[in-house]
Amino acid sequence: MSRDAFHHGLLAIYCALGLAQTLAIMAGFETWGLNWLVAAIPALLTAFLPIIGGACAIYGAVVGWGWTIPQASLLFIGPLLAIVALGFAGYALESTQA
Repeated sequence: MSRDAFHHGLLAIYCALGLAQTLAIMAGFETWGLNWLVAAIPALLTAFLPIIGGACAIYGAVVGWGWTIPQASLLFIGPLLAIVALGFAGYALESTQA
């Protein structure tokens, strides 16, 4: 697999995770009585921040969707850790081939 295809794959996974985090954060804001359109603005601003977005998404999934904390953590922390691990693995593989 070429380096660019690998990076594009990681970017696609990161964007999918960001979309899921956006929806969960919006669900959390909607429990406060905010309209979905008003909730979308702060959700989009925080969803793609790795630690803050993940924490807000976990909160939104728990209060907005009724999930348990382990379920929400598995959804929002697991893929992020996988992205980081794959990024390091790709870098290590690339540096050994150079």
